[in-house]
Amino acid sequence: AEHRMRAARLEWDVSTETLPVLADHQVRGRVVVPVVIVLDAMLRAVRPLVPTAATVVRDFQVLSGVVFDETEIQSLTIDLEPAGSSYIVSVEDFQGRKRYRAVIDVNAADTSAAGGLVPQISGSAWPISVDDAYTGPLFHGRSFAAIEALDVLGSAGCTARLRGLRELGWPDDAWAIDPVIVDGGLQLAILWANANGLPLVLPQRIGRVVLHRPFGDDVLRLEAQVRHRHHGVAAFGGFRRVRPRRG
Repeated sequence: AEHRMRAARLEWDVSTETLPVLADHQVRGRVVVPVVIVLDAMLRAVRPLVPTAATVVRDFQVLSGVVFDETEIQSLTIDLEPAGSSYIVSVEDFQGRKRYRAVIDVNAADTSAAGGLVPQISGSAWPISVDDAYTGPLFHGRSFAAIEALDVLGSAGCTARLRGLRELGWPDDAWAIDPVIVDGGLQLAILWANANGLPLVLPQRIGRVVLHRPFGDDVLRLEAQVRHRHHGVAAFGGFRRVRPRRG
């Protein structure tokens, strides 16, 4: 039988009490809800409504990021509106203002091979260490310290090895993605921008997210294809799996 799309609306409370790792994602003393947490919440919201896990997220936008004091609770809602074979997903605050938006295509996973998302990256060693990166320009605390090692820095991209949520002690919470690994990709884009003298900004838009298969426990090598757009934003391309180091 043909799958019938249907609308849905879910309540979503965000706080450091319900997810303590958010305390490690603060800017100027206030918690900034990571885009990866919103992306995961959207995918979890749509999961009961789709017959398979084959999904592509398009045009994820931060309309007005959610920022709050560590002791506060943010009461949000996730709205899913059918649009053909897609869902338009928006996150609203308690006043009904849209804060995030994305389009999720169901049963339409990208057909490109996972290993071919980005080209091989050539370059030289990074001029900073991982510890220096997390002292600045990155603001992320221990729970978001996804970068294990910085490998190659080039004019067209960069590579690094990343840790996942289990390695950093996150709760086992039926995640749709590994938020730590995906945030590590965004962190790497910030580092590449910094190394190339570009403005440093929090992520405002993700053009496309393709889920080829579930995230595992492997250490990953992130290969990032980055480029200078008119507003100075670096973009990363995809992940390749590498064997965990022994010993």
